[in-house]
Amino acid sequence: MKLQSRRNLGATGGHRFGFFRRNHKLNAAMIIAIFTAVGFLIWCMSKNRTEREHVVNEIPMASSKGLSALARANEPIADTQKGEAKEDMRSLRRSKVDWVEAGVVSPVVRQQKHCGCCWAMATVASVEALHYMKTNQSIMLSVQQLIDCDTKNNGCNAGRSEDALEYIRKNGLWSESSYPYMYQNNSLGCKGNKTVVSRISGFETVSGTEEALEKAVAKQPVIIRLNWPSSMHNYKGGIIEYEDLPTTLPNGTELRWRAVIIVGYGTDSNGIKYWRFKNSWGETWGEGGYGRIRRHVHNGQGVLSICAYPALYPVVW
Repeated sequence: MKLQSRRNLGATGGHRFGFFRRNHKLNAAMIIAIFTAVGFLIWCMSKNRTEREHVVNEIPMASSKGLSALARANEPIADTQKGEAKEDMRSLRRSKVDWVEAGVVSPVVRQQKHCGCCWAMATVASVEALHYMKTNQSIMLSVQQLIDCDTKNNGCNAGRSEDALEYIRKNGLWSESSYPYMYQNNSLGCKGNKTVVSRISGFETVSGTEEALEKAVAKQPVIIRLNWPSSMHNYKGGIIEYEDLPTTLPNGTELRWRAVIIVGYGTDSNGIKYWRFKNSWGETWGEGGYGRIRRHVHNGQGVLSICAYPALYPVVW
């Protein structure tokens, strides 16, 4: 079988050889035609490549002007370009954010009176806002629950929002109507067995820069602590300009820190950039219960030391 196969192959090869010999004139014409076609194809490809290179060489000059800030933000940033890149990223965000006008933050301003529970007021307001963003439903949650039941904090004698958020992560929050605010610690302690109406998965912190804070506030309301001088009691409105407040007054008294919720930012008619925050001293304080402080100052910590402590916001996964 193997020998037969070889004979067949040899016959075929001889037949083909004979065919070419008998048709050498025709084959020569075919070869010339083939080489001519190949040569023309190579010339066309070379010309097309030259044209493409000419077009490509023009694109960078035209596209660099129209390149979006988002595309530039994804490229490595040289040290000399960091300031310009920050401006590009900032331009991608909205020039104004107001979570009250958007309906996310309740327009109702709580009045804590003599109970030192700003930490609880701000924390609950941030969870109410997140609840609305996730469910599209407004809700009033219990501040008194944090005052009475969060044992890591001190009720009406101050507390920390991060501890309050951790308590809420573990226990959830009841409604305001089921456990209303009493303006003081409940002498009977925590009254449990209420229905949980809102939960969070945890919370995130914001690094201590106004740029990072602006990025966070563009997504949702954020809890912050402000260095709070006594003159803030008399604030009636406008953009607060304090920048370099000492931590201790000349008489040795330390300035107090106050927890509030940042509800947005914007720019006034004079081009002054500001943060807008919600306080818990009722609607007669400030601008209907809200205040504004200057945004993007150059002292590192911001007005009223807004960036001295990490800002916080709750999350639901």
